[in-house]
Formats: sequence, structure tokens, C-alpha cells
Amino acid sequence: MKINQTQTACDHYNNPTFQYRVVSPQEALILDHVRKVRNYTITELAYLTKLDKSSVSGRRNAMLKKGLLVYGPKRKCKFTEIFVQTVKLP
Repeated sequence: MKINQTQTACDHYNNPTFQYRVVSPQEALILDHVRKVRNYTITELAYLTKLDKSSVSGRRNAMLKKGLLVYGPKRKCKFTEIFVQTVKLP
């Protein structure tokens, strides 16, 4: 038997835009720092947020897929002094 649910609730839950815009606490922390400056490297974000580089890398990749971040220009990292890809807000 089919249950007659409110379509707005189902549509809201299944909407890809809704699912991709939900951010974790770590993602929110990273986004707060990226809003302050034009672009950051993974190492710089790890230093500022006090998170492991692997955590920042994972959250960065997830936010790139969600469209919350985009790639910025390549530049020298303040800490490693290696030319790396940065991320910024779209």
C-alpha cells in the first residue's frame, strides 16, 4: 500500500541541491576562514583551523564537489614554499 506523504518533504530530502549544501562542522570552519581571505592552500587551512591536513584535504574535496569551493590560482604556500593549487569561494 502506498502512503500518501507530503511531496514537499520527500522532494526536499531527495533534492540534490539540499543534500550538497549541508555542511559538516569541519566544512563550516574551513568556509569561515576562506571567506576572510581570497584563497588558501591545504596546509594554510590546516594551520588556521587546527585540523589535520588529511581532514582538510577530504573536506576540501567534498566542498569542491558540492560547489561550495572552486580552485584558485596556483601559488607558493606560506609554510611549504611549494607551488600548489589554492581554493576559494565561487
